[in-house]
Order: sequence, then C-alpha cells, then structure tokens
Amino acid sequence: MQSKSKYIRFSITNDLFRMIADSVKEEAQIDNNEVEEKINMENVLNWNESVVRDFFMRKNLSELLPLFNGINGKELVNLYEMCMMSSVSMYRSLKSELFTVHDKVLSISAYLHFIDRLRSVCDDVSPLNTSIYRKYLEEYLPDDE
Repeated sequence: MQSKSKYIRFSITNDLFRMIADSVKEEAQIDNNEVEEKINMENVLNWNESVVRDFFMRKNLSELLPLFNGINGKELVNLYEMCMMSSVSMYRSLKSELFTVHDKVLSISAYLHFIDRLRSVCDDVSPLNTSIYRKYLEEYLPDDE
C-alpha cells in the first residue's frame, strides 16, 4: 500500500512540475513578445544607442553593428532615408566602410535584410514623403523633353 501512495505522490509531483514548467514557458514567451512589440511600436526617433543595438541583435543584423556603433534612432531614420533615396550608392558606401574600417564584407543579402527590417519601423515616422521624393527626382533626373 505504501508503494502505491509513493507512486501517486510522484505522479502528482510530476504533473505539478509539468504544469509549472508549461506556465513558465508561456510567461517567457509572452514577455518576449511584449519586448518585441515595444521595439516595433515605440517611436524609432526616440531610440537611444542601446535600443538601436538591441534592434540589430533581435533582427539578426549583428554583422552590421560595427557600422552603426553610436547611432541613435533619429540618425538611423536619416540613414534609412539615404538608403531609400539612393540604394545602390548607399550599399556601396556601407560595403566600403565595413571592409575598409572593420575588415568585413557586406553581402547584398545582408543589406537587403537591413533595409527590410528598417522599413518595418521607419516608414511610419520617416518625414520622407512624395513631395520630397518628387523634388529629388526633378533635381537629379533629366526631363523627358
């Protein structure tokens, strides 16, 4: 009879352990999702250098971190706008700096991932609008006359 009570106690303890473990996993996942939402929802213009660095790490852009050491959110938005205005020349510039200063290579895929990840947080706050873009096109592209 005593062995049966040990089994019941063990079974209850094991079930309780599983319930606690599942609960902790769920809470950790919820906390992680909340942090992710805060990064995406927070105004990028208010990001400090630490939040920018964290964003790069969370978005698997750590290979680009050497280029953006000391950059805050406002400067990141400016960089994003520069990339939108002249993507090819910005790719070349960033690639050159990464290689010359940090002895690393910037692949085109890493640059495209970078642009895509920034788009998710910068497009809503970027002051770049159609009138500015139109002015840029008028200034730098020849007329069709």
